[in-house]
Amino acid sequence: FTVLVVGGSQGAKSLNRATAALLHAFTEEEIQIIWSVGAKSLMEAQELAADAPVKPHIYGYIEDMAAACAAADIVISRSGASTTAELAAMGKASILVPYPHAADNHQEDNARAFEKAGAARVLLDDECTGDALTSLLRGFMADRESQDEMGEAAKALAKPFAAEEIAEQIMCLVYGENTS
Repeated sequence: FTVLVVGGSQGAKSLNRATAALLHAFTEEEIQIIWSVGAKSLMEAQELAADAPVKPHIYGYIEDMAAACAAADIVISRSGASTTAELAAMGKASILVPYPHAADNHQEDNARAFEKAGAARVLLDDECTGDALTSLLRGFMADRESQDEMGEAAKALAKPFAAEEIAEQIMCLVYGENTS
């Protein structure tokens, strides 16, 4: 079972703390963790992982996020617009931890929309603990069917032709007619 944990380019302290706890809650036979900690937290994460039963693949920044996401069974991440769009496009089940200080609470809105669609589980930042993540992950590991259903629900949220649709709407506004 492969988990991708991404806190964004700056990392996310709550996600990093909870992920460090995950390393002690599982065995290498149970789980593989790909962990993007943010450049500033790389050394600290490596130290936290040094004596853990699970040896994660730790990166300050992941250059090929598409490959990392494709390798994952589930993604744990913040819930910004780009991240949620990528999760939808790839059809990935996720555990979303909204950044609590985002403007107009938009990350929680994004996460709740995914949750309502059945595409994600939401953990608020102050609920993001090793125990909470362990419980959610064990649930996914025991019920792969629900994880697959979440991925399908995420895929249903994707808008692969959004640019074309927006261009068509602009053309309609400019020329006052339907261009299709």
